[in-house]
This record gives sequence, structure tokens and C-alpha cells, in this order.
Amino acid sequence: MRSLEPQVPAVTLPLYVVHGMRDHTTSFDAVDDFVRRAKSTDVTFNKVEGECRALQQHRKSGLRA
Repeated sequence: MRSLEPQVPAVTLPLYVVHGMRDHTTSFDAVDDFVRRAKSTDVTFNKVEGECRALQQHRKSGLRA
């Protein structure tokens, strides 16, 4: 991710970001910083309390991405 940091302000595509608040691989602060620095005007940023990797497995529905 650090190698991408200089390019983040050039991101203009729509962003859909979901962050599980129990995710210890990628910090919430790093994801929040990425979203704030990107120049996209169409951003959806959801934090999911109590989940690690919400896109890989959702405990309540049993769905997998």
C-alpha cells in the first residue's frame, strides 16, 4: 500500500469500501486516510462493527463473496 500512496490523490473512480472493525490486517485509520485522500466524488464507505473481513464471509447470512 505504501507504494501506492503517491497515486491516491489521482483516484477518481467511484469507491465502495467496507471495513470490518475487527480487521487487524488493514487498520481503519489507513482505510479512512485512503478514502479521504482519493479525489473520487462518488464514495460509499461503510464500517462494520464486530466483523473481521465482512466481504469474505458474513456470519449472519452465511453468504460468501
